Amino acid sequence: MERVGERTPVGFGPLLRAHRERSCWSQEHLAERAGVSVRTIGYLESGRVKRPHGVTRRLLADALELTPPERAELDAAVGRAVAGQPAVPAGSAAVAPAGVDDTEETTGLLVLVAEARVELDRYASAVVWAAESLSLALVERGRMTLHRVRLSDAE
Repeated sequence: MERVGERTPVGFGPLLRAHRERSCWSQEHLAERAGVSVRTIGYLESGRVKRPHGVTRRLLADALELTPPERAELDAAVGRAVAGQPAVPAGSAAVAPAGVDDTEETTGLLVLVAEARVELDRYASAVVWAAESLSLALVERGRMTLHRVRLSDAE
């Protein structure tokens, strides 16, 4: 099977889709692994978003477990997505939104926030699971108690 990195250069969206499909993943699965929304994946793959933020690219590359050359190609594809824009060099820092200082510290903070969001989602899922389990256990305990009361009343 031909590796994505060996194909003719394409824009970011088609390249992201090729990596995702190579992994046999749905957009939902990739979104969950990367900690981004399914809508974000759809917008990126369709080209509606042409210049994804560096943090988003990093989260996607990590989720897809891309090799360094594949990551570089994904970064370079951002430049090809916008006509006349130079390709983003491999290993470049995230592009900060307008009005935000584009510094290494800012990029580091954005990565920390993204990682914290992923962890928070994991903990929230665990709390919901625990609450549902506790609710079921309490309901079952209540049923058993009611059953015992009925049995004792019947005697």
